[in-house]
Formats: sequence, C-alpha cells, structure tokens
Amino acid sequence: MVRRVRPLGVVGAALVLVAASCSAKVGPTTGASGTASGGTQQPTTTVGNYGSSVTTAPPTTSKPLSSADLTGLLPTPAEIGPGYVVVDLGSASAQQSDREWDAATKKACPELYKVSSSFSQLFTVAFGASPSYAERAFTDINGRQVEVDLTEGADFIPTESQLDKIISATNACDPIEVPDHETGGTITMTLRASPDDHYGDLGMVMIMDIEMVDALAPRGVEMEGHVRTFQRGQTTVSITTVDGVDVRTHRVLPVDYELAADLAEKLDAEIQKLQGH
Repeated sequence: MVRRVRPLGVVGAALVLVAASCSAKVGPTTGASGTASGGTQQPTTTVGNYGSSVTTAPPTTSKPLSSADLTGLLPTPAEIGPGYVVVDLGSASAQQSDREWDAATKKACPELYKVSSSFSQLFTVAFGASPSYAERAFTDINGRQVEVDLTEGADFIPTESQLDKIISATNACDPIEVPDHETGGTITMTLRASPDDHYGDLGMVMIMDIEMVDALAPRGVEMEGHVRTFQRGQTTVSITTVDGVDVRTHRVLPVDYELAADLAEKLDAEIQKLQGH
C-alpha cells in the first residue's frame, strides 16, 4: 500500500498552486515517471465581483511553458539521490488517502478554506484551457519522500498581502489527523508557514510536524516535512520532502537538508531560461 500524506491541497487552491498539493508518499513504488496535462493558456473575458469585466490575464512578460516543458523539468531518481525510485501517484490507496486528507484539512483549517474561497471568488479571470501540470514523486527503502510539482497558467498571480493572509490562515490551523490504514494507528500533522524570497517572484515555506502513533510505537514517532513553493511568472513550483523512519528501530531518517534548496535553485534557473529571461 502507498501511504499518501496530502496535508494541505487548499494551499494550492488559494495560491493557484495546483501543483503545490503539499503531498508526500511512502510505500511500494511502481508506475509512470511523471504526468502532465492541460495546454497553453488563453485569457477570456469574465465578470468578477469587482462589478466590471476582466479581459486579460495578470500582466506577465514570460513565455508560457507547455506541458512538455514542465515534464522535461522534472528531476530523475538519480538527481534526488541514491536509492530513490518513482512512486505511483495513481494507485487506489493514494487516491483514498487524498480524500481523507482533504476532509481532515477542511475540518482543521476553516480559516484557510475561507481565505481560499474568497480569493477564488475575487479573481475570476478565466482561461481557455486548464493549467498545464506535471508532477513526479520519489521514495526510498526507508520511506523518505520527495515530490516536485509544476504548474503553468495560474488564474491570478498572488500579491504579498494575499500571501500573508494565506500564511496566517495556515498557522491558525488545528492539528490535522487521519487514520494510518497500514498500521491501524494515526497520523497527526501540525503546520507552520512563513514567506520565502529566495526563489521566484513570490514564495513560502511550510514545515509539517508529523507524529505517527500505532501499536508498535505507542509513544509516537515524530518527523518533519517541508514544502517550498514559489512562483516565477505564471509558473509555480512546489517541492515537498518528508522524513522516513527505520521500521525496525523507529529511528527517524531525514531527507537531505539541502536537497529542496538545490532543486529550487536549479528549477528557478531553468524556468527563467525557458520563459525567455
């Protein structure tokens, strides 16, 4: 079974970071090496709650990236590190876990859902096609998890003040708890978010404090996850890492601390090149 930890899909909605599902996976690994969908975005006229027509997308000088562009940017297992393999994101167990995390997050983060709903109503610029999207996830034998998600063609480009609202609402979340069907225990996650200006035009970092409790670890095993998200033009990048656990000793095995920053630096440079900068 693939244990899929998907703590905060609503952050992706609020920031138009569809790729930033803040997700991670643990377990057996099979399936394709990446997915992509959608196409080039074409603005159309809609009416938002400003009371007037919106005729263009947010201004950008960036060349739109295609699905093929995004898929080509995804890292390979060798770039993640020794022992990592690609995870199947389309398994039935992963999709069931997604639904459980969505329901638990909505219950624990009412303010975040309120903020994201407000933004979705305010920014109603419509596009002629769905955003282009690509993702690839990895795990190793110790359950360490890495995921890279890329999206092109946001409905709006968030401002710093909007990002501040999303961060504040994220920090106001109660602990998120879901059942762990593999062990019969529970997974509890507490979120901490802050702005980040190291990459892209606008970004944030979220830390996920994760506790796993089951019959073999009644006192709980505590580990961390990190989500680094940034937007460059209309291209959004989300990089998620989650620590692993040695199943024999219950010792936490962290993901390489520098991996997310190295990936972000590389992707930011490659995206700017593709965008024509």
